Formats: sequence, C-alpha cells, structure tokens
Amino acid sequence: MNPQLNKVFSKLAKEEKTELKSEKVELNIMQDFENALDSLIDGNSQGNRAKNDAKKIIDDAIRQYEMVEPRIGRAIKSSMELEKAAKDLGLDLPGKYNASKSRLFDEEDKNKEALKRLKSIKGSLNF
Repeated sequence: MNPQLNKVFSKLAKEEKTELKSEKVELNIMQDFENALDSLIDGNSQGNRAKNDAKKIIDDAIRQYEMVEPRIGRAIKSSMELEKAAKDLGLDLPGKYNASKSRLFDEEDKNKEALKRLKSIKGSLNF
C-alpha cells in the first residue's frame, strides 16, 4: 500500500478515537448531572415526607391544646362562683385559693401561647 495512504488512514483512526473519547466524556458528564438531579429529587421527597409527618404531629398538639380550652373556661367559671358564694356568705377564701387561681391564669396563658406558636409553625409549613 502507498505510504501516503497509510498516513491518511492512521490520521483518520486517531480522529475517530478522539471523537469517541469526547463523546464518552460528554456521556459521563451527563450521567453525573442526572445522578446529582436524582439525588436532589430524592432528598426533597424525603424532606417532604418529614414535613408532612411534622404537620401531623403539630395538628395533634393543636387538637390537644384546643381540647383544654373548655376545661379552662369551666375552671374560671367555677372560681368566679366560688368567690361569689364566699362573698355572699361573708367568708374569706383560704390563701391556697389565690395561689390556685394564679396558677389557673398561668396555665391559660401557657395554653394560648402554645396554640399561637403551633399555629404559626403549621402556617409556615404550608409550602
């Protein structure tokens, strides 16, 4: 075979290898990108599941605090009736009563604050 033809075929073979290597590199880069994207999507899915679990826990806590509200109302009404009866009878309430009444209002404040914060957290999870 002609030596010049050998040179041409040799150069063509090298160019084909270069093109194949370039395509292989591009395919690897594309695969890396797809893997990164899949990992991101999987992470977001896991985060969404955790967020939904947190919402359920927060909803349960809100229900529990809301169930306490009528009890607070009954306790306040009862304390008012007790004070009225003591006044009508001309009796002094024991010192323990004032501490208990103070505790009642502290618990009412805690309940309201907990509900307010839980509802705020729940609202911030709605995205």
